[in-house]
Amino acid sequence: MKLTNGMIKTQIHDDLPFVSFIVPTYNEEKNIARCLTSIKNQDYPKDKIEVIVVDGMSEDNTVNIAKNFDVRIIMNRKRIVGNAMNIGVKEAKGDIFASLGADSEIYQKDWLRQMVLPFSDPKVCGTLTDFRISKTYPPISRCYHLMGGDPLISFVHSSTNTYNKILVMTKENYYPTGANLLRRDLVSKAGNFKAFMPRMEDVDMTYHLLRDGYKLVLVPNTYMYHLYVGNFSSYLRKTYMKILIFIECQRFCEFSFVPDNPTSKIKLLKRMLSHIAIVGLLIRTIKGIREDHDFSWLYYPLIVLSTLTIQFIVLTSNAKGRKLLKSFMGIK
Repeated sequence: MKLTNGMIKTQIHDDLPFVSFIVPTYNEEKNIARCLTSIKNQDYPKDKIEVIVVDGMSEDNTVNIAKNFDVRIIMNRKRIVGNAMNIGVKEAKGDIFASLGADSEIYQKDWLRQMVLPFSDPKVCGTLTDFRISKTYPPISRCYHLMGGDPLISFVHSSTNTYNKILVMTKENYYPTGANLLRRDLVSKAGNFKAFMPRMEDVDMTYHLLRDGYKLVLVPNTYMYHLYVGNFSSYLRKTYMKILIFIECQRFCEFSFVPDNPTSKIKLLKRMLSHIAIVGLLIRTIKGIREDHDFSWLYYPLIVLSTLTIQFIVLTSNAKGRKLLKSFMGIK
């Protein structure tokens, strides 16, 4: 019986794919230890995991802290996430690579075992997990996650898709998100990530693979924690940078975040107006508090109004932004 059990364990071990974790970093001394510890604690064969920290020349103790873990550290002198991912993919030994932000933490011990299961289907290009928030996180970060992320993206895509409720995504029902795990060979065949993209490189790659006929699977009952920001001023700065990057990179991204048909545009405008209205904001805030039992929802009106204000100002004051708005409104 012991021999049988040993044989079974060996077989299970041999069937598991080698996974390369790629962790892009830049000044993440507050988060990197928690992130790397959560990978180390995975109930997965240690000889089938490697961790590659691709650091953007951090000016704090990120690299020194990472050296305390069994990881490879590679410098990313361009300090661009797209380039960091390409460096990681090139150096990765695994058939599957897992992209993990330094501000993320895997909570479940069997997370990786669950995340690799769908890859038994050759048409699965990647797997996706849910994101949850720790009660210890700042209210602004908890609210951002509870409301579903960036308000504008949520408004645009809520009518056709609801993130974390679609178990299998294809090109037709894709919600703009990057995969947590991807097949390394498919990424290489697709030409790797766009190295010049500081954001959206994961959305661009995932959509490219879905366009080629593959599918993305949300693995049920899996999740990780993600600390989005620490305070409201950080949120404002991050929102400002995100819309600037969006304006620059949207034209290079294969997936269009902006709907191109009149019906979707009208729905988007109606949804935005209903949420900007004070009554709509208050109703959603109260509903959120009741459903989630979390008073961080009090940040909801502030997040929506400040985000849409920043996005509008940046779009209208930037030549490329105005071009995007004209395209959205059908003006040549």
